[in-house]
Amino acid sequence: MTDRSRFRRKTAAACLLLLALYLAGCQNQQPVRIPAFENIQDTEEKKMRFFSFMSPIIREENNRVLKQRKRLLRLHEQYENGSWLWWWDRRWLNGLVSEYEVERPDDPDQWQTLLSRVDIVPLDLALVQAAKESGWGASRFVREGNSMFGERCFDEGCGIVPGKRRPGAEHEVQAFQSVAESVRSYIHNINTHDAYNNFRRLRSRLRKEGSALDGYSLAGALPLYSERRTNYIIEIRHMIKENMHLMGIE
Repeated sequence: MTDRSRFRRKTAAACLLLLALYLAGCQNQQPVRIPAFENIQDTEEKKMRFFSFMSPIIREENNRVLKQRKRLLRLHEQYENGSWLWWWDRRWLNGLVSEYEVERPDDPDQWQTLLSRVDIVPLDLALVQAAKESGWGASRFVREGNSMFGERCFDEGCGIVPGKRRPGAEHEVQAFQSVAESVRSYIHNINTHDAYNNFRRLRSRLRKEGSALDGYSLAGALPLYSERRTNYIIEIRHMIKENMHLMGIE
């Protein structure tokens, strides 16, 4: 057998191995099945199972955002020092600008806007909002559309029509292909929608002070998440305090 034949065989084998690994990865990325929370009678058990189900999904999305933030901070430091950004960094940055709905960061103000958006939602806050908006995972919107956070959409057929929608209202509850997609949409919504500017300002201030991102404090900057405004904040904060021992947060 010639050296060229051996090379071709090794190349073919390597390609087959890569294809097998790719297909295995695709199989592992199947949507996670939602437990039948509505059938769990014990309240404590339901809460614990809900938090155990949601925590790794939220953590995964937060970790994705943190990786983006780490690279963004590095590029911002280069920009501040007058260093040239390589074309692949500029290409990545353009993608980030598009994802977070910010104009090109070609001046200090736009950099700060982007830095304020590319950040996490604290796990305790995300868990409690998911519990509140989904009825601890038992709502019709979860069963029919993986919707954990009650996000609304306004195009006909974009989601699920609420049973108690007011006459004349046109909103639906956004449907998703998976719970992970719902989590990603929720965090993106918090990071980009004008209604949550105060949340992002407070989060940025905590970062500058070197303080931990506190879900209890940041909940106070979300009065526009619900039509109940202040009462919603009071309830979310109460749920955080009441259930912290069940969340497994160190």
